[in-house]
Amino acid sequence: LVIAALARQVAQHGGAMLIIDYGRDGNPGDSLQAVADHKPVDIFHAPGQSDLSHWVDFAALEKAASAAGARLVPPVPQGQFLMRIGLAARAEQAGKMAAPETRRALMAAIDRLTSPEQMGAVFKVALLVPRGDGTPPGFEQDSP
Repeated sequence: LVIAALARQVAQHGGAMLIIDYGRDGNPGDSLQAVADHKPVDIFHAPGQSDLSHWVDFAALEKAASAAGARLVPPVPQGQFLMRIGLAARAEQAGKMAAPETRRALMAAIDRLTSPEQMGAVFKVALLVPRGDGTPPGFEQDSP
């Protein structure tokens, strides 16, 4: 597994790997899909011209990381992660210096990345790090 090799490198030499993708904590089942021109298409439509993807099994990544001596910080929704690391404040600052049309485009892009109805919930963010305790910024769990 590629993740096992990367986890060994992180465990032995330090560093980190940020993983952003859509997936589940467990077997995602039959999630093979194809996209062309931002629309779903049959997986055999125009071979080589469509993007093929499959949801990530974050539980399998965690097992591979642990077996290699590293740790996978559990995934959080992309929207929550981006807001926790200060996207709103950065966007506000950038928006103050931008022309109105650019500001609208910036806000639309942020909404697309963070809104649960867009990419904010389906995309997850996990972090591969050396073994140890602690929760890196952006990965805090919400209190019940």
